[in-house]
Amino acid sequence: MVKYIEIEKSGQIYCSDCEQGWIKKFFLKKIKKDIFVCDECESLWFSLKGIILEQSDFFTGYLKRKGYITTEGFDDWDSILEDGDYVNFDEIKDFVEKHKIKVVVLE
Repeated sequence: MVKYIEIEKSGQIYCSDCEQGWIKKFFLKKIKKDIFVCDECESLWFSLKGIILEQSDFFTGYLKRKGYITTEGFDDWDSILEDGDYVNFDEIKDFVEKHKIKVVVLE
């Protein structure tokens, strides 16, 4: 579980792993599920709650292990993923409050 989470004034949350990228929502078509990925370090979570409570996986490593992409890098990403919005603090606020996670708002 993370001890604190950093957010922008706009509400976008920073990755708790690298603290440099923002977490973005994708729809993984192969398993018909939303996933959450850092746009900088490729940390991966399978739920909003997981961003706060669980250790991340590595996005492309996960896709390769599951056979969703090849190592050659010529995959059709549109057939694998549907792009979504960045995760906003309001989406995880309940988890943060419930687990008493410190929130740091960056200027």
